[in-house]
Amino acid sequence: MSKFSPFYCCCSVFLLVACSAKVQPLAEEATNLQKEQIKQWQTARVQEVTSADGWLSLAGLFWLKEGITTFGSDAANQLVFPASAPKEMGQFILENGLVTMIIKEEVPVKLGEASPKNIPLVPDKAGHPTTLTLGPLSWYLIQRENRFGIRLKDSQNPAIKTFKGITHFPFSEAWQIPAILKPATKEATITLRNVIDMDVTMQLEGYLHFEIDDVGYRLEALDGGPDAYFIIFADDTTGETTYGAGRYLYVPKVDEVNKTMIDFNKAHNPPCAFTDFATCPLPSAANILALGVLAGEQDYH
Repeated sequence: MSKFSPFYCCCSVFLLVACSAKVQPLAEEATNLQKEQIKQWQTARVQEVTSADGWLSLAGLFWLKEGITTFGSDAANQLVFPASAPKEMGQFILENGLVTMIIKEEVPVKLGEASPKNIPLVPDKAGHPTTLTLGPLSWYLIQRENRFGIRLKDSQNPAIKTFKGITHFPFSEAWQIPAILKPATKEATITLRNVIDMDVTMQLEGYLHFEIDDVGYRLEALDGGPDAYFIIFADDTTGETTYGAGRYLYVPKVDEVNKTMIDFNKAHNPPCAFTDFATCPLPSAANILALGVLAGEQDYH
């Protein structure tokens, strides 16, 4: 039988239609799965922000000066805690880059299950800061270069109750962009400015190269832990529909052929979009993209 016979053509058309019918649901199924994964990520983001120790629980950030700093709820203290705290709680002592906290005998501050009265504080720079608690309040030492501060959280902070949700651009597969990494030299760092006008030094992993509409772009990729790169970027939406100090994004580490996927649907507000007590680093000039990234979280305010 000739391949040009009517029977052959009918069979071919039938097979094409049948294959198309199979491919279309599979493509829709994959897209729906991705949408569901983004929805789950968005839900996790809300939980992260509104949890008892999330960013909306921040109730204060107090920078220490060399020497003694008294603290408690009384206004006479150098560091004033919320009214729910005892009037006089003790003092922080900063000497030569080391901070010790002295607690008054009658104040039931907890370190885990213990109630120590003289406590050397390990800052957050070490990864696991010494965290103290008293009722709904918790606090720990942060270090930013050569400055030390006390970050205070309140699990009953009104900002948690008045949280109004996070708006997003619609999910789009078009904003899932393949990229390759050009590694930086070993031990490379960059210096960024943060929202409190300090310089911060961060480890540079390399440069992510990608294309959008046949135009090449590059982003500096910072250390984001063992499995990811950390991206701080701005674009044409910054200060308009997205937060004015840029957005953050985590990108999976490259695979064995040096490829990864940048999912801009997961671009999110930095902590300083939710609280005045964060110390967010700002995008470098190299990470300001000359296009509008219509994906991810929009400005919280």
